[in-house]
Amino acid sequence: MVAMIKDMIMKNLVCLLFVFVLFVACQNDNINESVFENEITLNTIFGEEIHIRDIVDKRSASESDMEWQLIDAELNVMWFLYPELKKIVSYMLETSSLKLKFKFDPSLASDAPAYYHIADHTIYLKSKDFISQDIILHEFIHAAQRTLMGESYMTGKSARNVEFEAAVMTDLLLKSELGIKGVNSDAEANAYREWLKKLKANDFSRLNEFNYFAEKLPLYQDKKFDSEFKSDFLLYYWIYKDHEYL
Repeated sequence: MVAMIKDMIMKNLVCLLFVFVLFVACQNDNINESVFENEITLNTIFGEEIHIRDIVDKRSASESDMEWQLIDAELNVMWFLYPELKKIVSYMLETSSLKLKFKFDPSLASDAPAYYHIADHTIYLKSKDFISQDIILHEFIHAAQRTLMGESYMTGKSARNVEFEAAVMTDLLLKSELGIKGVNSDAEANAYREWLKKLKANDFSRLNEFNYFAEKLPLYQDKKFDSEFKSDFLLYYWIYKDHEYL
């Protein structure tokens, strides 16, 4: 009798183990299928091989150099964290064969340790100590502005507007507050935050306030301002990033 009971218990345990294994297998199949479908969708939209590295001239720095390894690591992090960049990079590849270069200029000031040079399509950094996600992303946005909107967009009478546009785009991606750097008024800072929140939600009903903030906020006050500037880059590559309104 005892042996029979033990046998029944063992059979029940085996059945339960079988059901558990079958359940786990089904879950894994569902997960794999979901991942596969996501990969298919991503590849269909953006192409299998696309990467932010595709627009970078790696010959401007050796693969073995510590500086390039640090830059490459930041580019990889950006590519992973900000899917919005895929649309921008794909259009940059379609629009121009120019490759973005990285170089170092020790003469740069510590409070302005990087800039994008339009003529040679190069991001200059003061040193490897200033290779950071926020700095590279901001200067990359300038490179994208130049590639997608043209040199005249960058070199006209609207330098402050263009700089502010890059700051806004950086804030949208990083959830940072570069656009209100130097602001002393809580009311102005909060107004900018609320405006940014609208853009983040793809609500462009207040986009016409762009020049108001570009003129009023202290960032880039030393540059030329155009009261009739239209923030086309921000409009096309952030608000329209999902092709909802094109």
